[in-house]
Amino acid sequence: MLVVIFFSCNSSDKKAKNIDSEWPNSQQKSDESNYEEFMERLKENEPYIGFFAAEKKYIGTKTPKYLEARKICFQGINGSKDEPLKFVDSFIEICLDEGLVKLEELETWENILTTLSYEMYPNMPIFNFTTDQIIEYRDLTYTEYPNKKLKLDLFIPKKPIKIPIPVIVCIHGGGFVVNKRIWFEPFAMYLAANGLAALTIDYRKITAVKLKDIVSDSKAAVRWVRANAENYNIDPDKIGALGASVGAHLVAL
Repeated sequence: MLVVIFFSCNSSDKKAKNIDSEWPNSQQKSDESNYEEFMERLKENEPYIGFFAAEKKYIGTKTPKYLEARKICFQGINGSKDEPLKFVDSFIEICLDEGLVKLEELETWENILTTLSYEMYPNMPIFNFTTDQIIEYRDLTYTEYPNKKLKLDLFIPKKPIKIPIPVIVCIHGGGFVVNKRIWFEPFAMYLAANGLAALTIDYRKITAVKLKDIVSDSKAAVRWVRANAENYNIDPDKIGALGASVGAHLVAL
């Protein structure tokens, strides 16, 4: 049996529009070690994001101004507390001003940078919630594609309402573009603290795949729960789902 619970949030988690294009401050330009670490992570994610391949294809000449703008953009994304598109917008303006990207290629280049920004920035929980009443299992791979592994975090109650434990799959919102599983984590932790098993999942984003692929990701999470239920004392016949905004859309599908 699959029990469906879902709700919709307001539009604040949609892709940001008309973000202030003010260039990052000098502090964001200076942290060389963080930039190098960011570049290493970006290389690890190249099969999914495809930035370096796109840069080679669309950017004719990597001028000193381009390289500096790229560095500032990436440092801004790496330190962003909010949606990071303002750094992408400024970077794209430099690319256009320098004549480094053609107008007919701009949309593809922008999609690559959008995927990069949301994949690489340090997403935060929607609110803070702490408890000592749960057991945490982090970074569990629930499905794998040639270019990306998708992971989940599982929270098991120390005092379950029953054995085996009913479980809720929690799917974050974000306009199919922004946020990661950590954003929705407090809801899952709250449910676990109150006796239900709960998990949060990552899924691929619309700038990199089609909607049907994202739906497949959420279904794969349910299959993982059923396949691994015995390992965590979960009831495979009592699976619910909770979603915010487009997460609710995925739950409904």
